[in-house]
Amino acid sequence: MSPRARYTGKELSKHLRELAIEAETVTDSGDVITKAEALARLIWKKALGGPALVQTPEGLKEVINLPESWAIQLIYDRLEGKVAQSLPEEVGKRSAAEKVGELARSRLNELVGVTAAPVKKTLPPKLPRKESNDRNA
Repeated sequence: MSPRARYTGKELSKHLRELAIEAETVTDSGDVITKAEALARLIWKKALGGPALVQTPEGLKEVINLPESWAIQLIYDRLEGKVAQSLPEEVGKRSAAEKVGELARSRLNELVGVTAAPVKKTLPPKLPRKESNDRNA
């Protein structure tokens, strides 16, 4: 039995970056347009909206596309330097909140001069199961 192929977010991103630099098309002047540039142009078109040609059974028809809010937000965030939200890849690693909590606890302990024990997460007590009287009745 062969192991199942698993991709982490980093591996997937690596492959996407490799594909992004491949040539998608060439302009009339001979300039190469990469897949990344073609995708960026498509996102800009979605953000701005405007006229587009659509194939119908009667032939080509011009329609007006409305601006897409998700594309506007994506472009705005990228231009402002905001990083997109990502999901944690590995379970078991300490989160940023836990690291900050530990740092704050150690600094407070240094100021006070007493070491406080770390807060342990406690589970609720297990309740005994109730036996049913009408089981054998």
